[in-house]
Amino acid sequence: MKRLIVLSLLVNACQSTPEPMPTYPRHPDPRLRAALPFKANGIAYQGSAVIPLPRQSSTKISVDVPKETVFLFFNTCKREDVFENPEAKTFDYNFIPGMWKENMGSCALLVTLVTKSGEYHRAVIDFTNSEGRDLTGDLFCNGRWYNAVSGAGFCQIRAEIPMSVRFDTDVIFKSRDVCPAPTCVSGCKTLNEIPVGREFDIVTGAGLCGYDFMDQKANVFRLSTLGYTSILNVFPPSTK
Repeated sequence: MKRLIVLSLLVNACQSTPEPMPTYPRHPDPRLRAALPFKANGIAYQGSAVIPLPRQSSTKISVDVPKETVFLFFNTCKREDVFENPEAKTFDYNFIPGMWKENMGSCALLVTLVTKSGEYHRAVIDFTNSEGRDLTGDLFCNGRWYNAVSGAGFCQIRAEIPMSVRFDTDVIFKSRDVCPAPTCVSGCKTLNEIPVGREFDIVTGAGLCGYDFMDQKANVFRLSTLGYTSILNVFPPSTK
């Protein structure tokens, strides 16, 4: 019964992570690699961070703005802030997550720049879980192990290339229905008809995907993945 309660908690904890579609008008949106440099509270990052940023009541995001930028988007699962023709060379955005809406579960911040010539630049900023029930795991992403990652991890890799996550204890898992399901490769068993394991491979899906892993003490590890399909970032504006 305890495991069934834990599974119920896990299903409720795994929120959807819809990927906003801030594209240049009339153009498709391939899943692009996040490579836009940014600073969060003064710390520099390149496109994304494998270990998500700590949740805070506010985070100052600073982005270098290329010349002739026509759109600057800040998207989460619950917002879209649009700035047209930003003139500053560095744009500062104070991200204050909405209580109980943007500061829980999986709700990454996407920063997107579109220039007049059609260049398209993105950064993805994910955040850790609230402290208190963090599960520690090892993350294998794009050919490298990241050990003892606490609470949440983020992996950006070309879509359809597998990545892995492993734990020192038995865990159950939940993923979005539209995302590739984890495949257990170590410690695999079934308890009360619930699949359990310790290490999982995931064939990375295109775009953003979210996963939750939970142990018997209801400690949670939240994994977000971004599978890109193109490293090109030029989309000529439509002349129609």
